[in-house]
Amino acid sequence: MSIEKESLSEAGVKLGNLTNRWNPKMKPYIAQKRGKLHLLDEQKIIDCFLYVKPQIEKMVEEDNATILFVGTSPHLSEIVKQAAISCQSPYLVHRWLGGFLTNFQTISRTIERLKRMIVLQQSEKFATLSKKEQSEIEKKINKSKKVYEGVLNLPEKPNVLFIVRLNKEATATREAKRLNIPIIAICNTDGDPDLVEYLIPGNDYSEKSVSFLINKLAEIINESKLRKSARLSAEESGATEGMKKWASSKEKTRV
Repeated sequence: MSIEKESLSEAGVKLGNLTNRWNPKMKPYIAQKRGKLHLLDEQKIIDCFLYVKPQIEKMVEEDNATILFVGTSPHLSEIVKQAAISCQSPYLVHRWLGGFLTNFQTISRTIERLKRMIVLQQSEKFATLSKKEQSEIEKKINKSKKVYEGVLNLPEKPNVLFIVRLNKEATATREAKRLNIPIIAICNTDGDPDLVEYLIPGNDYSEKSVSFLINKLAEIINESKLRKSARLSAEESGATEGMKKWASSKEKTRV
């Protein structure tokens, strides 16, 4: 995974927010002003990615971390969803569920109820219900699935949040900070970098910019999962071979 300045320019990643809306804490990441806009420093963007990359690799390969993708802006939600699916990560893109982290047990029970309704809908028993009952169940499923579809198979709280628009996801950020869950985030010139453990400076509004950055992150996660899978397979193969040798030596001893 590599990032070139030319690719950043093409995706418009360096385009910051209006100069009258900036956060002074982002000054180290700003290169200059252009008209009414701040422009982010492309080298700083690359440097941040080079720092974040091994951190994510460690999270996935060594810590077995689950990274939850969060991006509820309507024009970005499909981009976030597809990137998360591409690296088999959970996601919340319809809206943030208040208490998702701080009251995860309650959220989990809601998810389990939804999963039971889906199982019922797909079973033979569903056909025996009245049309009214079927309609009510389908309405509940459709309403809830829109919100919960990306976390249906999330067994426990995520270990890390990846937030696409830091300012928009204030509730998610507060919950993560309260539980000391680290945050990776795309942070524009109006964001607060102090809220983020792993900062990626960049245009967090443009579809093209967000797509470029989030798919780079998904690429890192995928590569890390592949390496982890290969390592585990090699270890399992080595253990099996070791057992075979041990069994063979025992057999020879008996003879």
